[in-house]
Amino acid sequence: MQIRTLLFSVLFFFGIVSVSVQAQSSLSIQGTLQKSTGVSEEDGVYTLTFKLYTVETGGTPVWTEKQDSVVLLGGVYSVVLGTITPLTPAFDKPYFMGISVGSGVELNPRARLTSAPYALSLLGQSNTVPSAGSVGVGTITPTAGYQLHVKNPDAEAKVLIDGSSKSSLVFKKGANTKDMSYDGSKISVPGTMFIDTLTVGTLNSSGSADTVTARVLITKNSANDRIVVENTKIRIITANASGTQPASLNLNDCITIDAQLWDPYAVRFKKLTGSSGSAWFEGIAWAPAWGVWSDQRIKKDIRYSKGAEDLQSLLKLRVADYRLIDDEAGAKFHKGFIAQEVEQVLPDVVSTITSVVPDINAFAQRVSLTGNQLSIVLDTKHGLQVGDRVSIGADKDSKELFTVCKTETAQSFSVSNWASPLPEKLFVYGREVKDFKGVNYQEISNLNVSATQELARRVAELEAENAALRRHNEGLRGDVNGLGSRLAQLENLLLSKGKR
Repeated sequence: MQIRTLLFSVLFFFGIVSVSVQAQSSLSIQGTLQKSTGVSEEDGVYTLTFKLYTVETGGTPVWTEKQDSVVLLGGVYSVVLGTITPLTPAFDKPYFMGISVGSGVELNPRARLTSAPYALSLLGQSNTVPSAGSVGVGTITPTAGYQLHVKNPDAEAKVLIDGSSKSSLVFKKGANTKDMSYDGSKISVPGTMFIDTLTVGTLNSSGSADTVTARVLITKNSANDRIVVENTKIRIITANASGTQPASLNLNDCITIDAQLWDPYAVRFKKLTGSSGSAWFEGIAWAPAWGVWSDQRIKKDIRYSKGAEDLQSLLKLRVADYRLIDDEAGAKFHKGFIAQEVEQVLPDVVSTITSVVPDINAFAQRVSLTGNQLSIVLDTKHGLQVGDRVSIGADKDSKELFTVCKTETAQSFSVSNWASPLPEKLFVYGREVKDFKGVNYQEISNLNVSATQELARRVAELEAENAALRRHNEGLRGDVNGLGSRLAQLENLLLSKGKR
C-alpha cells in the first residue's frame, strides 16, 4: 500500500533556548498520513523518521531523528523534533523536511520549513539581526541612532558577558579590531586607550568613600598636555612574560618599576613640544639598565661619525660640579654639563621645552585672599611680571601654575583664579619659561665612544711607530756592539806590535 504525507503546518520554527544546560532547541511538527486514494491511514502507532535537507531533492541530510511511537489519530500526527537527537542545524538558510514511515522509502515531496511571523527578525542559533534598525532589550522603543538599547525602567540596567576562560568586548572599525577583556583578575585593553577625563574615587581606611575626591585629569588641545594626579596614586599593573609577577608603575613623587616590563611598548611617552620625545622626571629615574632601540632596519641615511672631529668637539666640553637649587641645604654635588654651554658646541644634543625653573624657591611670609585673587608677600625679590605663570603650592611636592595678575612690589605679587581656601602656608617655586634646556647625555656618551675610538686608533699608530723605532734601535745597538768588538781587536793588535 502506498502512503504519502502532507506537512501542512509548522507551529514552531525554532524552539526556545533556555539558560539551563539541560534545555535544548525543539521543533513542533504536525502533519497527516494518507493513502494514495486520499483516505487517511488507520489510527495507530507508527515509526516515523524525519530528516532535514538544505536542498529540495537529493543531497545528504544534515540532521536525522527516528521516533518509534508516533500516534496517528484521524490521520493526524503531532511530534516534537529534537527530543531524541539534538537539533544542531544553524537554521540560517532554507531547510526541507523529508519523512519516511517504518522502513519505507522517503515520501515525496519534501516540505519546506517556514517560520513564525515574529521570528522573521532572527536567523539561526547566533540570533543574527539582519534588520538595519535598532534592537531594544527591556524597551519596545529603542533610542534612534543606537543599534542596541538595554533599558531597565525600575533599576540598574546591566549587560553581562559571561565566558568560561575570558570575557571580551570587541570593537571593530573596517578591518581593525580592538578588544577589552576580563580574565578573572583584571580588565585588559591591548594597545592604546584614549581618555579625555577620568574621575577616580578613593576609599578611606574603613573602606567607605572618602570625602576628598581623587581625580586623574588628562587635558588636551593645550600647550601643556599632561596628566595631573590629585590626592591619590595611580597604580598601573602590567604582567611579565609569563603572565605572573606583575610589574607596577607608581606615580607619586617618582616613578618606580618593580619588575621588568615584557612588552617593549607597554609604557610609551609622546614627544614633548620642541624636544626629541622623552619622559620628564623632576627627581631621579632609577633603573638597573637602560635600553635603546637601535635596529638597522629602523634607520636611514646612515653615515659614520668622524672620530677626529668628535674628539675635538669633546675637548671643547666642560664638565661641571654643581648643586641643584631646589635640593635641601648641604646636598651633594652633581657632575654634569651646563646645557647652554653644550649648545654652543653641540646644538643638536640640546632640547628646549616649556617648563618651570626654581628661581624663587621660597615660602610666602604672608598671604591674603580677595575673591579668587591671592596676594603673596615674600622675604626676597621675585622678579615676576604681569602675565607670567608661576608655580606655587602648599609645599614643594604639590605645585600648580597660576597667572600673575599684579606685581605690587619687588617682594609681593598676586595671582588670579585661586579656587581653594586660603592656605596656612604657601611655597613659591618659580616661573614658567619657554626656553628650558636639557642635554641628551646619550648623544654625548655616543660622542665619547667615537672620540675614544679615535684615541685608540692614535695610540695604536703610536705603538706601531714605537715598535718600529725599538726594532731600529735594536739594529743600531747590534751595529755598535759589532764596532766595539772590532775596535777591541785593533787595540789588541796595536799593543802586540808595540811590544815588539
